[in-house]
Amino acid sequence: MGSKCLPCSYDCLTCSRTGVCDSCSRDKDFRQLDNVTLRCMPIIGYYDINQTVCVRCPPSCLSCISASYCIQCQSGYYFFNNTCSSGCPKRFFIEKSSLTCQSCPLDCFYCDSINNCLDCSLAGDFRMPTSDSKRCASIVGYYDDNSPVCKPCQNNCSICPSLTFCITCLKGYFLNLQNQCGASCPARMYPDTLSGTCYFCPYDCYTCDSSGNCLTCN
Repeated sequence: MGSKCLPCSYDCLTCSRTGVCDSCSRDKDFRQLDNVTLRCMPIIGYYDINQTVCVRCPPSCLSCISASYCIQCQSGYYFFNNTCSSGCPKRFFIEKSSLTCQSCPLDCFYCDSINNCLDCSLAGDFRMPTSDSKRCASIVGYYDDNSPVCKPCQNNCSICPSLTFCITCLKGYFLNLQNQCGASCPARMYPDTLSGTCYFCPYDCYTCDSSGNCLTCN
């Protein structure tokens, strides 16, 4: 029985046996020989799709394993989420030594490389710049819960550390013992319009005015 020709592996230009390449085609297949595996691997800037001819990476990628997964970026591009882009998205900054996009502090909409906020998101995050610390603080009526977007305070509250604890009420409302804001104060307390707080009446009053005069007794 005579000898017969068998196909080489898809990546080989020539081979002496199945699974071992003797030479590769750099110009047409965009492959080069790996001296360890003895297979024809993609040259820089191309990736393998299990076919003879390798496919070119996206223009911004120096090397990649697919059209959507870069490993290294071309000069002038920055690595972010396995892709290469000409700049970093919001909430990220350019780390020049590694040419990657790194996360800003959670309160920043944009930031610099030393974690100073350069811009805040008033409409989306309910934050505004602070004049002294280069941070983005919660606006009136919202509180910071250590996430990018601030959360709203309870109804009629202007300053709060959480949903259930109000510190200062909106004008026209008064802070009670439950740290909530109401349009009036409970029995045996009176509303102080200057501080926006409910204070206790004298012990013998059921209701009283701000001067401590009893209005009704019980």
